[in-house]
Amino acid sequence: MAETFAMAHGPNHPFENRSSRVIALCRLVMVLVFTIVLWLDPDQPTRKDDLGSAMLVLYITVSAILLPIAWRDWWLDFRLAPATFALDGAMFLVAVFYTESPSTDFVSPFLAFFTYLMLTATIRWNWRVTLLAATILVAGYLALGFFMTSRGLDVNQLRLARRVIYMAVMSLLLIWFGLRSRSFDVAPLSVTDIDDNILRLALDRAMQSFGATGGALAWAHDDEPRWLMLTAGTLGTREEQVAPDMLDLPADNPPMLFRSRMARIMVLDRDGLLKARTGNDAAGLAAYLGMEEGLSVPLPGETGRGQLVLSGIAGLARDDVERGVALGRELAAGIDRTEMAKVSRDADINRLRGTLARDLHDSVAQSLAGASFRLEALRAAVSAGKDPLPEIDAVSRDLKAEQQHVRSLIEQLRRGELSPGNRNLVADLRELLAMLAQQWRIETVLESNRESLPVPALLLYDMQQIVREAVGNAVRHGHARRVTLTLDATEGGLQAVIADDGEGFAADAPLPRSLSERVTALAGTLAIDSMPGNTRLAINLPIKGRP
Repeated sequence: MAETFAMAHGPNHPFENRSSRVIALCRLVMVLVFTIVLWLDPDQPTRKDDLGSAMLVLYITVSAILLPIAWRDWWLDFRLAPATFALDGAMFLVAVFYTESPSTDFVSPFLAFFTYLMLTATIRWNWRVTLLAATILVAGYLALGFFMTSRGLDVNQLRLARRVIYMAVMSLLLIWFGLRSRSFDVAPLSVTDIDDNILRLALDRAMQSFGATGGALAWAHDDEPRWLMLTAGTLGTREEQVAPDMLDLPADNPPMLFRSRMARIMVLDRDGLLKARTGNDAAGLAAYLGMEEGLSVPLPGETGRGQLVLSGIAGLARDDVERGVALGRELAAGIDRTEMAKVSRDADINRLRGTLARDLHDSVAQSLAGASFRLEALRAAVSAGKDPLPEIDAVSRDLKAEQQHVRSLIEQLRRGELSPGNRNLVADLRELLAMLAQQWRIETVLESNRESLPVPALLLYDMQQIVREAVGNAVRHGHARRVTLTLDATEGGLQAVIADDGEGFAADAPLPRSLSERVTALAGTLAIDSMPGNTRLAINLPIKGRP
């Protein structure tokens, strides 16, 4: 609501978020109109005496004095608010007394005065104070009716009862409306690039929202004790680190308006009530910068906390405190969103690095090791006088196949994803084992209880890398000549057993790192049973979406 008004009229509009000015101006206009009506109507006032005229002149004078106070001094206007409301209520009863008669239903200021009073209470205080004010006004009106009746004055009893009911209904309606309209709509703080200076953007947004000529923002991350302080406008444009012992920003520092030279502050307490008091306890960023007058609001974030102070706000008023609280919460939320996005991006980068390292190790490194293995065999064949051309052609085919695989990996990294959909795990792994058999010059066998086993493309990709790594380890480290892969579909998952006839692992050997990391990333389990001539890797993986 407030932000929409600001966009339409600009931050320095004289009545934008300036309820005190509106209240004071309406009071003066209302009493002047009432006076003119009395002057033009020959039958009014119904009861004429010097006391009534003096009270009316006094009320006009006070209303005229209160207008510039509301325009220029937010602290004094707030301190005078209870007294001015009491004066307004008293004049409401006085006006009814001097104008009431059986024939003045449309002349009586009853409706205008009562509506003004209830709106004033709704705007200035919470619903409890408004309800108390309504109760006192209704009681005062009833007491006035009984007083006039007891003095023998002609009072329409039916109209009196009807007005009391109207007052009660209107009071409840305005209280409900006040509860519904106390919030300020603030547009989210968004950025197009998370690497932008989010604190500078937040400060600029705050200054623009309030039309402030100067501003400062201090922020400390939860894991960083120092404050990062930024200033702008009349405070100069700078950014600096401030040690905790130099800048005291308590975690419970309340929102406030402050005027240091006159030692005046207006604080919003935890119950949502504004309180005006004297004292130089506008501590924190405003005191550190030596600011004379302005608005200070906390920035309660999840990734850190901070404080915002603004100066040079035209027509600084009590409304700015509540509006500043709403803006401060949104700025803090925007800072949190940006910080979390950076953390998420860094985590994605780290995961990508780990994935890339595993992929290079499990595919490219294994293929190059296989090529090296075959080249050594080729050397032996040449030394024995055998024809090397068939073997050279086979190595060339394997290298071309690995080149295609590397290109596919690069394309996947560019897209940030693998091809969507399901693939037949049994068929693809049978093809891979045949290629590995040629690459390592070993025998490979695939055994499965199903001819077709659809799995997500991501899982197929990881299983291919697991098989590549396991076969390469079995041949290079265990000197295996035969590798058997057994696939079984289980309820909601997949079991793969990779067995070889190599020399096996030492009793104290750790789990292969690349295999272990990949299986863990898939939320699966890996177990190894090894002895000379029979090494078994048992892998259990969940398959999302399986019945």
